[in-house]
Amino acid sequence: MPAYGTLVWAVVAVATGAALGLVSSGRGRRPGRVRWWGLIPAGLALRAVVEVIDLPAGVAVLMASYALLLAAAVLNLNWRGSSLVALGLALCALVVSLDGGTPVSRDALATAGRYDLLASGPALPGERHIEQDRDRLVILGDVLPVPLTRHVTSFGELLALVGLGDVAFNVTARRPARRRRPGDADGDDVAGDADGDDVAGDPTDATEALVSSDAGSRRAP
Repeated sequence: MPAYGTLVWAVVAVATGAALGLVSSGRGRRPGRVRWWGLIPAGLALRAVVEVIDLPAGVAVLMASYALLLAAAVLNLNWRGSSLVALGLALCALVVSLDGGTPVSRDALATAGRYDLLASGPALPGERHIEQDRDRLVILGDVLPVPLTRHVTSFGELLALVGLGDVAFNVTARRPARRRRPGDADGDDVAGDADGDDVAGDPTDATEALVSSDAGSRRAP
């Protein structure tokens, strides 16, 4: 069962988060460049290989994929949403390490309409297998049917998708308009504080202006 459905929902999550960020008037959190960004395509490439090729050491390759992606998420925890991505990936890696692959619920496959996979045997593509008695973490396997895309996903993948949407939201979220102080010679902008309060003028300047005005009125005939 190649993870085409998961890829579709990953695109949906990123697109939805980005769109909400563009129309939001809230303040996003973009802390800078992505650290060790090369880990992401490397991890995704290994995952793609496992999905399309039946390798003798497929579980090891899948674990290496999770390790690279998890490292990328942990190294970029300053990006809001990456913590959810890291948690989701950790749950997926945990069940693979303990059960020698991802167990897939029979009921979830039936609900998603994948009777062809139920009839194909216990081994499924992408280092998955139909749930067995020896599996210890079936609840963290693929137990959530998604009939719309006719695939089955897990709680870990669901958390990772939500995290991806949150990251996309913060990448595209608009910043509040910056305020310019009247009479600023070098034209620097002055932003409001975290609560959105305006920056007040210097009270000393106002006092000096009042004294000068009073002195001028006394000298007038």
